[in-house]
Amino acid sequence: MPKYNILYIHNKSEISGGERSLLSLWENLDKWIFTPFLILPCEGDFSYQARELGLKVICHSFPKLRPWNIIGIVQTMITLRKVLLENQIRLIHSYTARNNVLASLVGRFMRIPVIWHERNVLMKGEVDTTRKLLFLPDAVICNSKAVADRLGTLPSKVKVILNGVDLNKFVPMAAVSDLKKKYGGEHKQIVGIVTNLTVRRRVEYFIEAAKIIHAQDPNIIFLIVGGEFEEVSQGRLKQLELLSQTLGLEDCLFFIGRQDDVRPWISIFDLSVHVTSLDACSRSILEAMAMKRAIVAMNDGGNPELIENNQSGILVEPFDQKAFVNAVLSLLGDKEKRERLGNAARVRVQEHFDVKQNAQETQELYLQLLKG
Repeated sequence: MPKYNILYIHNKSEISGGERSLLSLWENLDKWIFTPFLILPCEGDFSYQARELGLKVICHSFPKLRPWNIIGIVQTMITLRKVLLENQIRLIHSYTARNNVLASLVGRFMRIPVIWHERNVLMKGEVDTTRKLLFLPDAVICNSKAVADRLGTLPSKVKVILNGVDLNKFVPMAAVSDLKKKYGGEHKQIVGIVTNLTVRRRVEYFIEAAKIIHAQDPNIIFLIVGGEFEEVSQGRLKQLELLSQTLGLEDCLFFIGRQDDVRPWISIFDLSVHVTSLDACSRSILEAMAMKRAIVAMNDGGNPELIENNQSGILVEPFDQKAFVNAVLSLLGDKEKRERLGNAARVRVQEHFDVKQNAQETQELYLQLLKG
């Protein structure tokens, strides 16, 4: 079978859930069939890790699709055509609207199939560019049915491929003793969240709930594992730290910052929570589930596709803080239920969210388009 060069066009150089999904995909691509290339706006952690996996990385920033950017748009299309020719690219896999549109225009001109990857459930007021321009790509991958529902009755070119977790990396493990001792010790329980600090992640909701929970049980510690993106969220950490201080949580709520490996932190969580509303297919949820952690999350977006309520986790309505607090306190007081939910969560991830399955379905789509 011939080897096909695949070009990925991405919009961020820092690493969060979407970037970890791509890294996992590249680790599991059949190297005998596919060679991945990557275009990013600039250098960063994502480009460094991509190169470690053997990708050729090209830095080029795609301009916003505005009339006054017409010169930059034309120059980008010329650059993209040159990249496609020089690297003998056979298929383009693109992320975000501006990249998607320009990739499709150049791809059509050069008769190269283009896939758009959609990973967001839209908030109120956001414009669905993909739905309006669905005639442009050859295929659209959605990482949950909740995302695909944006596009109306599922068109033939839309395929749902759920995020996957590396089950050889994210495995149940004993609590890392040094971390447990530092933040919890033997007599305190830890409620943890793994998230970036962008506004959409609603970390304020977690902090405000922590105030209520701590008032009822002062032996609970709260950890926020994740950092702000320099590209889009400068100042968020200071805002959230100020909120925590204002609520008097300095001694029980800790900002851990961005971690290259979140597994040691998840290992010390007695309970994992996720407070983002309208999340599409959260890797943080899946990683905690894979490590047999009971989880409390919002009952919207793609979360009900991941968690079977009261079987592999607990789902609460996204703005019902009282229900969230009660769910957290109830699980912290019931070790047997936490273990039962955690065990069921691991089984569910094994059955439906193995990264190998994600990679296999993606490769099958690639071959379908390439042979077509």
